[in-house]
Amino acid sequence: MEWNYCGTRSLLSLATAPARSVYNESVTRGVKRPILLFGGFAGLFALFVALLLRVLPGERRPFDYMVAGTFATALALAVIFVFAIRRR
Repeated sequence: MEWNYCGTRSLLSLATAPARSVYNESVTRGVKRPILLFGGFAGLFALFVALLLRVLPGERRPFDYMVAGTFATALALAVIFVFAIRRR
């Protein structure tokens, strides 16, 4: 490590020093996987809801939104189930 005349590290030694990331130490694979799965499920659910609302015709009643949400939940759970079965 290089020290300058003031007794502090030089910028060159700081730039070349290995970086310690707190993120990599505290967020392990066991923590990342559930977060990614939940994020994927939420994105998939939103995609299915948008697609189903696009397919439903005309003026929508609250019942139509309930049907779209129900089918989106079923489709997203089916996709996640197939994904989980293939991973094992």
